Amino acid sequence: MFCLQPGDKVGIVTPASFIRQGDIDSGLHYLQSLGLIPVLGQHVYNEWHYMGGTAEQRAADLMSFYRDDSIKAIFTSRGGGGSSYILPHLDYELIKANPKPLFGLSDITILQNAVYAQSGCPSYTGMILKQDMKDNAYAMPSNDFQNLINGNEMTYTGGQTVTSGHAEGTLIGGNLTALSYLFGTTYMPELSGKILLLEDIGGKSFWIDLRLQQLRQTPGFDKLQGIIFGEFSDCTIIDKEDGTPDEIIDTFCQNLTIPVIKHFPYGHIPARHILPVGLPVKFNADDCSVRF
Repeated sequence: MFCLQPGDKVGIVTPASFIRQGDIDSGLHYLQSLGLIPVLGQHVYNEWHYMGGTAEQRAADLMSFYRDDSIKAIFTSRGGGGSSYILPHLDYELIKANPKPLFGLSDITILQNAVYAQSGCPSYTGMILKQDMKDNAYAMPSNDFQNLINGNEMTYTGGQTVTSGHAEGTLIGGNLTALSYLFGTTYMPELSGKILLLEDIGGKSFWIDLRLQQLRQTPGFDKLQGIIFGEFSDCTIIDKEDGTPDEIIDTFCQNLTIPVIKHFPYGHIPARHILPVGLPVKFNADDCSVRF
């Protein structure tokens, strides 16, 4: 666990899709309201294709904040796509020597899990500046965030039991589509002994099914300790035979003996929790609780 104090500097980066001037003003003001001092990366407002600058530029911003001892945490401006481009350009030994929390959601899943796999440095998924604090499009989980940065023990409950039981293990994962881009690469964390967090948004429902099958065939899946399914929002069902996300999850879990829940309040939804990537959690599927 870590703490942020008034007067602490925090870095702001755009490692995935680009943003424009004004997109994160509300988010910056919120951080300032807590006494934090946002420091923008040099390339935060850059554009290269659909991304926030070239891979080298985005990686340079991130690494500059890991090098800077005055920066106590790093916040991402948005998700979208493109985080995978920067993975070969990061210095994971330097990150390991200068660990600090990285906050994000969605495509930032790629970066958070890769950083954990390569350096052991933890992150926090569930907060992102552009979506969480703009025009009330998402409900900023401020109580979660303020309790987290104060170093409090966090206990969340919610969802529905799929397979009962309880487990302890390091939490990994986040967005299923983004995580699938890591399958088969050296940037994918080991599944063995882990508790896996999954959510997604958009696309066709059968894509969820296929990505879950790919996950099942990934080494270490049979040694997972538990699975927490968040919300799968705005999915399109092309044919009724494709199934709903709920039906796909239920079928996927039929032969699993590890604890599993679904509809946990995490994902691309207005009220979501902030969860660690790369830290140990206690998971109880009977009362749908997660504690860290």
